[in-house]
Amino acid sequence: MAAPPSKEKIAFMKAHSDESLVPDIIICVSICGIASIVFILLRLYSQYLVSRKFRLTQSDILLLIGWVFYAQFSIGLGMITKYGGGRHVILVTDMRLLNTWKIVDEVSYSTSLGFLKLGILRLYGNIFPSRRFHGFLWVFALVLIGFHIASILVNILECIPIQYYWDVTMKEGFCLNYGLYMLLTGVINIINDFIILFSPIPMVLHLHTSKQKKRLLIFTFGMGGSACIVSIVRLAFSLDFDTTGDPSYDNIRMSLLSLIELMAGILATSIPTYWPLFRHIMAICRPSSINSPTYIDSKDSKWNSGGSIHPSPQISAGVSAGQLESSISGINVTRHVELARYTNMGGNWIRVPDDIRKGWK
Repeated sequence: MAAPPSKEKIAFMKAHSDESLVPDIIICVSICGIASIVFILLRLYSQYLVSRKFRLTQSDILLLIGWVFYAQFSIGLGMITKYGGGRHVILVTDMRLLNTWKIVDEVSYSTSLGFLKLGILRLYGNIFPSRRFHGFLWVFALVLIGFHIASILVNILECIPIQYYWDVTMKEGFCLNYGLYMLLTGVINIINDFIILFSPIPMVLHLHTSKQKKRLLIFTFGMGGSACIVSIVRLAFSLDFDTTGDPSYDNIRMSLLSLIELMAGILATSIPTYWPLFRHIMAICRPSSINSPTYIDSKDSKWNSGGSIHPSPQISAGVSAGQLESSISGINVTRHVELARYTNMGGNWIRVPDDIRKGWK
């Protein structure tokens, strides 16, 4: 609960009554809101490129539920400006409604963050089939659910009775040290973020693929570290949250960082699903010639015919694959593979008939 402002603080606020963070709130809410929608649409379109159907997975549903609470958090930030949020406390017009929306925002933040983390855990479960890893994901998911339920209860029952939060004239009431609570939950959230960030790395290292692809996959999952960075920055503001004499102004920066943290969480949850989209963009930028033969020159080859050796023209081996009847983009698989050799005669590539190939050495 915020402490009453001192006389010096009141004099300072009167001298700076024209200061306002309302434009910052509007800009941040607008940019983050648009960015979050773009991240989700790119995720859905990327998955559409694979199946050619708009189909929601369990991870998508958890992400969308998290986004709904994220939108509610954004609306709450906008609503507090109506009652004095973003301006000094001496300019607050309705303390009860201001703090009511503050509680709504805190509950929305914890709920959204919880669903986003569950969404990325479910995504990991879809990617990696290991039973042991699935067991770890279930245990960790239960821990996250318990932690966020406890956080929501604390956010609602910060002051008992709740009216004591904005009515300090009440004779009986009690409020938690909310700044200390924010510090503890911030540390736990960062630890959870790092566990989520590093948990798929051992699974990637055991994949039967090249080192380059492993590094690329680790880098992709590591992009989720952007949310960890925002969480660490946000932690620096936690001790002063709701403890100053001017909470309607001083708490805004941390609220904006919370909004950015949720947006980064939406991005971190979506990045691993963007691979089909990246391949689609690369295919547009660099069209591939899958159906044309690939030639490998061999300038030092000899033509052996009738026991005599003659200088040989350039020789090439080409592999041609039949085109699939399906028009689905992505990875094409065919069983119609033919190995053939070509020779450059007079500047033209000519396929060597099967009965002549026996004469090659």
